[in-house]
Amino acid sequence: WYSNADPATYGKYTINISSSSGRWEDGYYTVILDINNTESGYGWFNVISFYISTQPTNANGSGNVYNNKPNLPVYLNVTTTKSQKSTYSAADYINTTITEAIVRAWDQTTQSQVEFKYPDDINITPLLINGSQIINITYLRGSWPTGWYYGEIKMRENTENTTSKGWLWFSVQPFRISSSITSYNVGTRENATMSMSIYEPDYSSSIFVNGNYTVTSVQDTSWNNGVYRITNLNYTLPDTDNASRFASTFRNATTLTINPPGGKWRPGYKSGTIIVKDNLTNDTQTAWFSFRVTSFVDAVTRTSGSDIGPNTNVT
Repeated sequence: WYSNADPATYGKYTINISSSSGRWEDGYYTVILDINNTESGYGWFNVISFYISTQPTNANGSGNVYNNKPNLPVYLNVTTTKSQKSTYSAADYINTTITEAIVRAWDQTTQSQVEFKYPDDINITPLLINGSQIINITYLRGSWPTGWYYGEIKMRENTENTTSKGWLWFSVQPFRISSSITSYNVGTRENATMSMSIYEPDYSSSIFVNGNYTVTSVQDTSWNNGVYRITNLNYTLPDTDNASRFASTFRNATTLTINPPGGKWRPGYKSGTIIVKDNLTNDTQTAWFSFRVTSFVDAVTRTSGSDIGPNTNVT
């Protein structure tokens, strides 16, 4: 195996493979090399007419944005160069035009994959890429459905009329739930408490989404003696206006109290899901929790010194 395939160094072990038509078509190729009908070697290579780089970003290209809101366009920083390299000069960039695009996502409702194509389902502007350009992709039927998207974009080089494909990915989420358990170790008759905050969907943002939310379900989805069980759990939310009452909704942030089923947890590790709904749009998101239930709190503190003699007890 010679990663550089330098003829000057490995001339005796280097072969040239040429297409019989004089030109390779774009795509990935696998090479199977039979040697004296006794041994086989394997290799691969990729042929591209030009290289396309896509990076999810914001409207002005100032940062990486992987999670987008459903009612906003998806922005991508698209760059086209003669080939893929670690660094580029001005002469490496080429002018291209977007001709086709498709994005795919998993539909949780129908449990099937959905496809959105340009120009039938999505719109892209601008189509002309002068070396590097920020494009925006909009869904023509309203707001983007929630999900993780991947796909491809086909482009044509404007001088030689060759084509190439680039790959793209992004996520659409209505909001993001940041959650943390107050205490990882919980007694068998104790409640588990979690803090939850609702933010803009992208992880680069620490801005609260100013909305009204409801916790619709809390479920324990733990394994017990080799059996996977789903248990609906009771829970409460504090009323910020009256400490003696519980609330049914919350704004931006809250503390969720999860009650043990039947008043007592089984010892062991617990994990589960929390479903939160935006009361205005009915969009939902999922948060996860995990904690350990113990019959007693196990803690050890050393009272003796850190340096002791060979015949001294450690306490």
